[in-house]
Amino acid sequence: METHSVEDTLRKKEVEYEILEYDRPFESTLDAMEMIGTTLERMGKTLAFRSQFGAIVVIVSGEAKVDNLKYKKRFGTRPLMLDADELMEYTGSVPGSVSPVGLQHKKVKVYMDASIKRFEEGMVYPSAGNDNSAIAISAKDLYTASDCKGYVDVCKDWK
Repeated sequence: METHSVEDTLRKKEVEYEILEYDRPFESTLDAMEMIGTTLERMGKTLAFRSQFGAIVVIVSGEAKVDNLKYKKRFGTRPLMLDADELMEYTGSVPGSVSPVGLQHKKVKVYMDASIKRFEEGMVYPSAGNDNSAIAISAKDLYTASDCKGYVDVCKDWK
């Protein structure tokens, strides 16, 4: 996915945001956090899982981990991450650069976890569609911009 297609979607949704671009790729969530100058809980990880209809994408806090039991209870299946080929097919991105904004595939459903929803009015930082950029956006506007289907509570290990 290209950053410009993410930005086109953000403009169309009329939300407040800023694209943050850096000279080098992020090596990890922690590296991105340090480069951006934020905290781990405000980093927005975009996790993509297999489902019977295609793919489920869940936006979670950088500190959160998916709880297998909660996920299975909510979605009726255990959480199986998409492999690199499936990720490219459904999101147009490689691992580590998936943005929850601008996903066009009809078989992708996006959800927002409670771990990131808690920042509705504060800034969070999901990927902007490549490995060296992020979006500064409120969780409330991210929900709108990513066409979320709803809120879920499928994570553990967050405050």
